[in-house]
Amino acid sequence: MNKLDISLKNSDTVYFSKGQTKPLPEVYFNGVLLTLNVDYKIVYKNYTVVRSASDKNAPQFHINGIGNFTGSTRENPYKFSIVRAPISECADFS
Repeated sequence: MNKLDISLKNSDTVYFSKGQTKPLPEVYFNGVLLTLNVDYKIVYKNYTVVRSASDKNAPQFHINGIGNFTGSTRENPYKFSIVRAPISECADFS
């Protein structure tokens, strides 16, 4: 794939949630936002426990082109961190 720009809306850190914790990236090609499951698919790895992007088995994903796009970013996956959520993010104090 040529000139892909992959960005996460908030950051490269996501809060742990039971089961699976996956950030949803925005993927652009030459400045145009691509559509998930039309232009590309996301393959995640190591995303079920709290881990840092710098860990040996860091949470990560790569992009596979589909439709009009071919290729993969598998050789250069995007790494992210999964952290425990602060209690203020988990509880409703109203």
